[in-house]
Amino acid sequence: MFLQSTVVNSSAILRPEVQGSKTEVAMLEFLARCGIDYEPLRDNCVEVKKMPFNSSRKRMGVVMTLENGSNRLVEKGASEMILEACSHYYSFKDGVQPIQGYRQQVEEAIVQLANCALRTICIAYLDMGSNTDVGTQDTKGIYEIEKSGLTLIGILGIKDILRQEVPKSVEDCRKAGIKVRMVTGDNKLTAQAIAKECNIIQQGDSQSIVMEGVEFINRVGGIICVNCKTMICDCPRDEETAKKEKKKMRKDTVANGDEFDKIYPHLDVLARSRPEDKYCLVTGLKERGHVVAVTGDGTNDAPALKKADVGFAMGIAGTEVAKQAASIILLDDDFSSIVKAVLWGRNIYDSIRKFLQFQLTVNMVGVAITLIGAALIKSEILTPIQMLWINLVMDALASLALATESPELSLLERHPHSRNDYIVNKKMFKHVVGQAIYQLAVLLFLTFYNDFIPEVVDDFDVIIENKITDLCKNGVESNGIWISSDSSNPWDKGTNREFCAFWYVTGYNLKYGNACNNGNPSKACTSSSYLVGNKFVRSGREKAMDDSARLFP
Repeated sequence: MFLQSTVVNSSAILRPEVQGSKTEVAMLEFLARCGIDYEPLRDNCVEVKKMPFNSSRKRMGVVMTLENGSNRLVEKGASEMILEACSHYYSFKDGVQPIQGYRQQVEEAIVQLANCALRTICIAYLDMGSNTDVGTQDTKGIYEIEKSGLTLIGILGIKDILRQEVPKSVEDCRKAGIKVRMVTGDNKLTAQAIAKECNIIQQGDSQSIVMEGVEFINRVGGIICVNCKTMICDCPRDEETAKKEKKKMRKDTVANGDEFDKIYPHLDVLARSRPEDKYCLVTGLKERGHVVAVTGDGTNDAPALKKADVGFAMGIAGTEVAKQAASIILLDDDFSSIVKAVLWGRNIYDSIRKFLQFQLTVNMVGVAITLIGAALIKSEILTPIQMLWINLVMDALASLALATESPELSLLERHPHSRNDYIVNKKMFKHVVGQAIYQLAVLLFLTFYNDFIPEVVDDFDVIIENKITDLCKNGVESNGIWISSDSSNPWDKGTNREFCAFWYVTGYNLKYGNACNNGNPSKACTSSSYLVGNKFVRSGREKAMDDSARLFP
């Protein structure tokens, strides 16, 4: 009977490769270590009906035909549920005995196993006639033959070995401001013991809540439609169907939000959970502005994986349905990979912000210096080629430097930002404006007050200065270009001789002055342009030499 309950009532296989749930695989591997080959036992069995496992039933069974022609139901599942349906137990010494006086001892044994973080599974059987009804079931999918009259065979304790890095990874998540919750199908005591081992529940935490899924749904009222205020409605669930049918798209919400607000801040473990329990928890957390990540490997996890902001599916143990619903697949099925994903995600987000801050600052300075140059000196301070070089440095080198920056563990020491935060926050805006003002001030100072910059003076500069002095005295016209004595009217010859525009070349900077008394230039205005004819000309030694050749042939 034990072999029938563990071998026949199972869908797992060990050859050619291991497939099936970890619980059933563990049972088959235990038999293999005991020298028992499961395949002949399964092949020689005549099955009448299979009763598959699901999250609502919390059990699975097989009706098989015995050699004498009668039928037998072999059952396994959640220990407290199977035990409740048992009226007898099987003793190797005394055979089948009533369980009334023995039930409390079995319950205590289940508690002891659960407190040791063992997943408890109860196996039982029921002998019945060949004409017994095996098809009737209730609304939860539980068959009538499963509800009572079972004979208890034994209680199995299965240990889920925690990886060494899991407790540290959970602690890293806590430091990073990430709340880790366990949503499991195990019973309450087992889930609580496992949560303590992996630091989800901290020692001495009196506010920690460990709750079963049924109780959680009963208190929060489950999921209802925002539009219809009912659990089941005809509202379409996708935009395309909603537009086609001209109806409002269904939007899920928690029925009793006030009760949910009381539970979720301290909820650490949700035991004996069903898919609707996990989906309800994810929906409620997202409604309250939390960014939710969900891990899962089974088909039943697909709704919650799809509903979450980030869904992590197991690449090794996960089903294809779970992988399709998830946004990220963990190839190593390791919880520490989630911490790495958080680390890299924050690093990328910070790099984007740094790049935006850099781009906004330089662009603001570039636009401002161009407008100021056009307004004050009627010329560009930075030439188009220079602006192109600046953009090249900004777009190529800066983005390359920021995009290749490696993440630091210090990123896990800060709390996550809100989903409603702007990518350019107030702090960044202050830095952009402050740096732009500083850079603009430096550029304007170097543009208009650059006399302190040493320049090389040669014979060419002396010749040009002497020529300009003579022109200021006489107002000479050279090659059709008149150097006027009146700055307000450059073409009016011979008026206002006391004010004479002059220009001279020093190094690569070109300047013009505005005071010439009796032919003696006394002051030079700092500028990067000079007046020739009726237009301002950009500074540059080659341009100055070309125009001086026209003035002084």
